Amino acid sequence: MTEGNNTLQLEQELEAFYASAPLSETFVNSLKLQLNSKIRMQPVMKTRTMRMRPAWIALICLFALIVLTTLIIGPAKVYAEMRRLLGYIPGVGLVDSSSPIRVLAAPVELTRDGVTITVTAATLTADRTQIDYRIFGVPRSAYPDSENVAGCFEMDYLLLPDGARLEHTNNMPPVPASVNEATLVIPCIPNTLPGSAPEDWQFPLKFVPAPPDFEVIPVIEITPTQTPPADSSTVVDPTSQPADEGVKVVQVIETEEGYILLGEFTPPERSDGFVQTTGMPVFTDAGGRNVPIRYPEDINSLLTGGDSWAYEFNAIGVQFPITITFNGVVISQPDPDARVEVPFDFGDTVMPGQEWEPELEFNLAGHIVKLARITADSRGGYSFSFLMEPDVYGVRVEIKGFTPNGGGGGGGGGLIEGKFNTSLSYAQLPTGRVNLVFSNLSEISEPLSWQTNWSPSTIRTDLPATNELPAGTCADEISIQSLTALPAEIEGKALVYEKLPDSGDWGLVLYNLDGSGRRLIKASASWGALSPDGSKVTYPVEGGFEVYDIASGSVTRQINGGGYNPVWSNDGKSYAFVRGAAEGVSVMDVDKNVSTPVSSLGYETVVGWLPDDNRLIIAAMYAGGVARQIRSINPLTGEYDELFVIENASVKAINPALSPDGQWMVYRGRDSSVYMIRLDGSGERQLIGPQSMGLSGVVWSMSGWLGVSMQKEYNKMEQRMVLIDPQDCNIFQVPGVTGTLEGLYIQE
Repeated sequence: MTEGNNTLQLEQELEAFYASAPLSETFVNSLKLQLNSKIRMQPVMKTRTMRMRPAWIALICLFALIVLTTLIIGPAKVYAEMRRLLGYIPGVGLVDSSSPIRVLAAPVELTRDGVTITVTAATLTADRTQIDYRIFGVPRSAYPDSENVAGCFEMDYLLLPDGARLEHTNNMPPVPASVNEATLVIPCIPNTLPGSAPEDWQFPLKFVPAPPDFEVIPVIEITPTQTPPADSSTVVDPTSQPADEGVKVVQVIETEEGYILLGEFTPPERSDGFVQTTGMPVFTDAGGRNVPIRYPEDINSLLTGGDSWAYEFNAIGVQFPITITFNGVVISQPDPDARVEVPFDFGDTVMPGQEWEPELEFNLAGHIVKLARITADSRGGYSFSFLMEPDVYGVRVEIKGFTPNGGGGGGGGGLIEGKFNTSLSYAQLPTGRVNLVFSNLSEISEPLSWQTNWSPSTIRTDLPATNELPAGTCADEISIQSLTALPAEIEGKALVYEKLPDSGDWGLVLYNLDGSGRRLIKASASWGALSPDGSKVTYPVEGGFEVYDIASGSVTRQINGGGYNPVWSNDGKSYAFVRGAAEGVSVMDVDKNVSTPVSSLGYETVVGWLPDDNRLIIAAMYAGGVARQIRSINPLTGEYDELFVIENASVKAINPALSPDGQWMVYRGRDSSVYMIRLDGSGERQLIGPQSMGLSGVVWSMSGWLGVSMQKEYNKMEQRMVLIDPQDCNIFQVPGVTGTLEGLYIQE
């Protein structure tokens, strides 16, 4: 269809909306914003005389027509029609769908010096351009070893045939409708050191109209009011909101199984401090049931401003209206000028892992603060641990005369029982006698909450009455909450990472599956691995690993060579692990205390060993996107085979595990589901449905039982553990074990 036909069609539609209505300020401001955004998002044509193309002249005339027609037929209906042009594309986000959408004609791939970059997709809309690509094969040595060393940060861009550049900032500007070819230029691989990886990549791209079945879901606009919601048994108008204006729903997207709600959280400004939210909001239906929600990354990544949010939920079986609750606290400073300066002596020589317990107690801004411990880390810095009054959130720490180049920390107060930790890193570690400066003490209020209610404007008839699990799925978030307890005849051990009640620190703890026999394996340790026969545990310590013998209750091995993610071989004589700062995978011979590197790619994960221990399975990470390449490696030679690629792995942690027969692997998906797939890449199924509060541990025992732990409630540390037999979908809750699962042994 030509542009002239498009204009005529819109004119006819506008005339069909004929009605009179007052010109509202809301509509005028919204229209102005859209017109301005159209102007801002046009690409800048450098070194050329600015000339209006006929297409842009027609577009300006079209908007002028809209404004003039608005005065005749009334803004309300024109505004509604214009907002219908806003659409949602899964994986892309919110887009302007007012003009035809184009996509990449075919993927484009280049390989240079062992590094492969694949342009997998492109979506071109009226308001922006999204180019998706992923990178594989970059060695870990190409990335900086320290946070204070900057790698490449040059952004990619599209080079148009006329020489214009569309720079990639937060979003790439739209490609003109008349341009169907462009070159994607990637100056360097993000965060790599100069000269460490191939640079100046160029990909010729071709764009074609989106196919007829290309999915664009309309976005429904909502104008919130202060009208209280109707009776819970009634479907109410979606514009109704309770009196609390801190939470508003402003847009709605209907998905196949429910809704995506977009809104704003704008609690009233406070003179005594600022509001900080604590965790994700809670959705509750009219029957009091918690409604699991998911975080749509494709939308949230494009939202601007800290007050905007978007969450998705399955509406099958939900009783409307739902109540949306944001929880938070107020952070304030009782005395911004208060400070305390204390001398301290680190000594002339400081070793990584060295600790001091100064037991230093002082009054700051009217509160008692206790510095309980200082620890030297391996990154050229110090970590400071405090004990505080419950209403104290945190303090600022400085070493006088020394400027840090990094740091971090976590709030205290009522959130974590008066504990606070902060760290400072330096290019050169301060030693000897120094002055520690404490300031900026902040207080935390009692928990607060803000709520709103929402219902769809009409009852949907396309949703089933009850939630049925997809074929092959053994449980979802709803069914897991009502599982029966593990039968007493199933016995074994679970290694978990949990908060230690005595000290408040975290560590590795071993339990019997009925919750009895609790044994502390190692305080301040994580990444534990239980041997296949349940006889020993290994875990990383400073500079290496320890091996703990369960029968004797003692450490029997001190192994050199730092790393994490250890996975025992089936014979218990070796374990594979990721070296140091994600530098690749090595295999450690426990008796010989000798490690052998088997790969050198960055950010790999150990999956497991084949039954005869002659092959090791690892997951190698693509840079960009969420894909993982599954590889089979000879642990003696490092020779490998590429098995298949997982396209939807979790960005944070894939948590893979290999079945004892070596036929299957499970992994954590991007939506916090557990997926199961054969080692030849076939037969994939979703074993456990999405968990809105996240998965934390996935471990396969030698007996064939799979253990999975997941968070039970927002803002709480307690986990829920389940045991599942993937073959017949027998699944039980393990009520006595509430930590993050890291190892599992089941007696046969």
